[in-house]
Amino acid sequence: MIVRTPKCFDPEVAVTCNVRVNNVVKVVVASCPTWRRLEQHGRSSLTPAERSLRARIGAYSLHATHDPRETTEPARHAFIATFEAQVDPLGELPEPERLRRAEAARKAYFTRLALRSVKARRRSR
Repeated sequence: MIVRTPKCFDPEVAVTCNVRVNNVVKVVVASCPTWRRLEQHGRSSLTPAERSLRARIGAYSLHATHDPRETTEPARHAFIATFEAQVDPLGELPEPERLRRAEAARKAYFTRLALRSVKARRRSR
């Protein structure tokens, strides 16, 4: 994790913030008023709607500069690999059979999600 010193850094009023990255807590020293507010209150001053808009801006900015298929390719391959490992954990099946079974496992996964979605919508009525 790279921590940049904010422009408003003043060592006399610096505070430390604990930041969790991959279940590892790292200490960040900051003096930015926003960071100080986060440290004092232990939460963001943004509403959930504002956080959502902020994340959407970031996603649109990323997709404006990079091809979304390229940025998500490693994640897609890892997701598909989980199904291959599920159906053939020892790697003993021939490639076409492993891919066929992995595709069936993927379809079963998404069908289970659809069923859970239907049940959740039914409960919320």
